[in-house]
Amino acid sequence: CVIDALFPFFCVACGKEGEIWCESCRPAMTNLQSCGDGKSFFAVSYEESSAVVKALLACKYHGVEELGFLVGAWVGGAILNEERLRHRLLVPVPLHPRRMAERGFNQSESIARGIASVTGQCVERGISRVRYTGQQARLSKEKRVTNVENAFVASGVILGSKSLLVVDDVYTTGSTMHECVSACGDIGVKDVLCFAVAHDW
Repeated sequence: CVIDALFPFFCVACGKEGEIWCESCRPAMTNLQSCGDGKSFFAVSYEESSAVVKALLACKYHGVEELGFLVGAWVGGAILNEERLRHRLLVPVPLHPRRMAERGFNQSESIARGIASVTGQCVERGISRVRYTGQQARLSKEKRVTNVENAFVASGVILGSKSLLVVDDVYTTGSTMHECVSACGDIGVKDVLCFAVAHDW
């Protein structure tokens, strides 16, 4: 169309014209890996040069919401292949309302909806961030733990679900995931697993 001709898309990873994240930059999806605790899983290791991480960064810091959905759809097949994960209610890690107003969307929710487009799972905003926190990416691993303490509250909308899968973009120390799981436990939801696209070691 005329708009595409005047304002063409370029792949965020390789710069090729035509797609915002081209097919050749989407690596073959293999089995998910455990973060080490048996309850958290990830798709790729965090490397800033990787095509997947470039897509995540463009989504999160440059406002390209569509990329979150595309990354989620890319990993959806692997979720579908995991018996422990594929039947769970997807609950994205929330943004604080202030951060949501700044960014305009929640990248974790975009990823969750991309996953759901492949797996057929439902997505629910079942956790709220009730305390504004500094960006985890700017903190040391030690400070990330205290930064998110008591920052989340789970809502009753998830009580009807027997099992949850908390979804985020990047797993580093696991502090954010741990606090989300704890918030769910506070209202009696105990069967909670976690998934992040990338693991930053």
